Amino acid sequence: MKSLRAALRKVGISPLSIKGFATIELKRGEKGITALAKEMRVSVEYFGSARLKKVKTPSPRSVFVKKITGTWGVAEPAALISSGAKELCLRKIKRGRVTVALARAPFTS
Repeated sequence: MKSLRAALRKVGISPLSIKGFATIELKRGEKGITALAKEMRVSVEYFGSARLKKVKTPSPRSVFVKKITGTWGVAEPAALISSGAKELCLRKIKRGRVTVALARAPFTS
């Protein structure tokens, strides 16, 4: 939660504005994200590496992430896909073993 709060604080967004979390399928069942989603009463969307690698992201590619997941990045493409946004409101930030990127869902009537 510390990493998420730091990210939200950086862009002035309330934790109450969070619609959900998104990450790679490999993290399904991971205790940290599952527990935080439950605590915040939001869902977690999981995407396969094939879907994530189709999204161009502003941050440099990660060779480490590519080696582990098969895609150059996870946080930013997952945020963009899940939100339906065309751009991030916060590029990825790392804190310990947690990486957070934020995207605002576009307004729909």
